Amino acid sequence: MKELEKTLARLRMLQSEIKARENQLHSLRQLLQGRLSRIPNYTLYGTSDLDSSVSMMEDIAQRMAKLEATLSHLEAIKKRAQEEVESLELVKKVEETKAELLSLQARSQRDEDTEKEIRRLQRLIDEASEKAARSISLK
Repeated sequence: MKELEKTLARLRMLQSEIKARENQLHSLRQLLQGRLSRIPNYTLYGTSDLDSSVSMMEDIAQRMAKLEATLSHLEAIKKRAQEEVESLELVKKVEETKAELLSLQARSQRDEDTEKEIRRLQRLIDEASEKAARSISLK
């Protein structure tokens, strides 16, 4: 269980890192779009010649294309990380439920409520296991 917790923590840190990088790239995108929209004015009002303006626009377009590709890659990693977190949380829930079930089954005296709880926990384990199996088969 300890290893599972470490993996979940690492994945959550990765998700935070991805979010920070996405925010950074979105800010850069806005900056580049602003620059791109101002460049024609440099040519119109004589502060830059046509070739320089076109060159600057091409440079910004290349940077934006790279930025968009990076955002796309981050999205793919983020999606996969989220799927993995969900799977591991499901495994964690099953393990916790199994431990609770074993504790109830180990009781020497079982009343009707205990038996109901055992059946409920067994259903939870079965449902979570089926969900995990479906999740794994989709990957």
